[in-house]
Amino acid sequence: MSKAVNSINPGRKRGAANRHLVIGVLCVVVLALIAVLFWTSRGERQAPAPAPVPAPAVAPEPVAQETPPPEAPRRVITGPYAHSPYAEAIEDGLNFAATHDRHHPADWQIWAMLDYLQRKFNLDEKYAIANTAPEEKLDLDNREMAVLFGRMTNPEYHVLREVLDATDSPINRTMARALYCDVYPVDAAFVEETLAVLDRESAPGNKLADYIKTHYILSLHWMVENGCAEAFPQIAAARSRIADILVDIVEKEKGITDLAFEAMAFLYYMGFQDRVSEAWVSQVAAMQLSNGGWVYDPNREGDEAHGHPTVLATWVLLEHALPEAPDIPWVAAPKVAEATGYKASTTEHN
Repeated sequence: MSKAVNSINPGRKRGAANRHLVIGVLCVVVLALIAVLFWTSRGERQAPAPAPVPAPAVAPEPVAQETPPPEAPRRVITGPYAHSPYAEAIEDGLNFAATHDRHHPADWQIWAMLDYLQRKFNLDEKYAIANTAPEEKLDLDNREMAVLFGRMTNPEYHVLREVLDATDSPINRTMARALYCDVYPVDAAFVEETLAVLDRESAPGNKLADYIKTHYILSLHWMVENGCAEAFPQIAAARSRIADILVDIVEKEKGITDLAFEAMAFLYYMGFQDRVSEAWVSQVAAMQLSNGGWVYDPNREGDEAHGHPTVLATWVLLEHALPEAPDIPWVAAPKVAEATGYKASTTEHN
């Protein structure tokens, strides 16, 4: 019985040993796999991210250059004032005055003043009253003004005495008597009455009083042009006082109103150009509106461009532009033996 046992035990021992060997090998293989998996996963977690591949450089698109707008054609001015820094303002003012009836009712006096500027400064003939104020443009009031003051546009014209005597406006009568003083003589009383107006105090803001002064000053100078002042030395004696009055009016009006423009224009007209400052002229130009006109008073709400301040402002700018213009009288005319008339129904001079 011991021999059998002995013969069986060695086989069992070898089988167990083999099993142990296989199990050991399997454990080693499993551990190796676990190690491989461990290190693989760890490497995946810790491996640095690949450097980003830079995008290929792309040249920036050229910025489109804006094409500048074409320059507006330069305005060509050919009048004798073309060299003036105020040339465009002058031309626009002349055109507004010539066609003022498109903006407000026609006023013969505006065309009469423009006519004088055309003669004095050798302007285009289109500004002569024959071309600006045909008869059909004039209503009855304007025709009556043309009858009374026709000499403003034709120095050889004389009004009929009965028309002069029938004038009821004190200002118009004074101006007309001065205008025709060489035909219908005036006396010392008339001169003294005219000069007395200049000594009156004008209340602050009373433009009418100062307008009367400028018109009486104009009347006195028409007497000078017509040769009537030689008999009245008091007119020459008042000359410097007249200049002071006009300067005072400009300063009171701050150089920006119709009344100021009128005073400046008369300073030039009477030979007091040295009393007109460069600043005044510059300010006159600055007050022009885009339509070429000037207003009576820019401080007055709703005021619109009008031919009266426009022709006066333009006169100032022309005097500044053409200081060497010949001193052409406004109303002086050759002596005539007999006055001629002016028909109230027409604008034709006789």
